[in-house]
Amino acid sequence: IEAAFEAAAVIPLRLCTLFADEDGARRMLAERHDALTAALGALAGREEWSVKLLVDRERIAEELREAGSDPAEAGTGAAYLLMRREERRLREAVDERAASLAEDVHARLQERAVDARVRPAQNRELSGHEGDMALNGAYLVERDQAAGLRELVAELGARHAPLGARIELGGPFPPFSFVPEAG
Repeated sequence: IEAAFEAAAVIPLRLCTLFADEDGARRMLAERHDALTAALGALAGREEWSVKLLVDRERIAEELREAGSDPAEAGTGAAYLLMRREERRLREAVDERAASLAEDVHARLQERAVDARVRPAQNRELSGHEGDMALNGAYLVERDQAAGLRELVAELGARHAPLGARIELGGPFPPFSFVPEAG
């Protein structure tokens, strides 16, 4: 697929698509000719890039903590309730800040992309990434705009690094996430 992608647009079939013989493959190509031709036109000269925004929740929490917000008299019931309320407020503020960072990164990358998709965050245990994934995006980019995308990702990464945010860029890939419905 990668070698074909270097030479021309690629339209992947569904995983485990099997044909009994070459005639079966030819029939499918003939039946879906118009849709496949349109898909090739839509994807020509474009590639997919993945962007993952990983955040360090503790680092964001440090930035958001208000001086003197810790309850004074630990051990009392009122102090415990105040402490729990502050923990909840801080968790919500961290969630909001992480979402805001993700929205900022996604919006800026969308400006450079022909199309974009936001996918569910990947499971940390399965993917092995460190931090919480605030954004798992795919971006369809004109091949000649890839250098600008890489520069933008580096700029955004530097801007958000003080909060413990890290941006991982992957690609280029054949534009699997952007194949138009072929019927």
